[in-house]
Amino acid sequence: MRVSLHPINRPGAVAGGEVTFSDGKTAEWALDQIGRLVLNAEEEGYQPTEEDLEAFQKELSALLQNRGL
Repeated sequence: MRVSLHPINRPGAVAGGEVTFSDGKTAEWALDQIGRLVLNAEEEGYQPTEEDLEAFQKELSALLQNRGL
């Protein structure tokens, strides 16, 4: 799994980036100003596994903490 952070945020987002899940599928993610996480997968209707979601949340948390967010 790979989680990246975009250098420029979308309007209304505190942070955003991309994630590549263990099956190779990718999605854009964004964290809004009240802490809601939004995932937009490239493949319509794609749902990552529960394990991938847990791993993503851990990776994202570590990434944001390292960046002071």
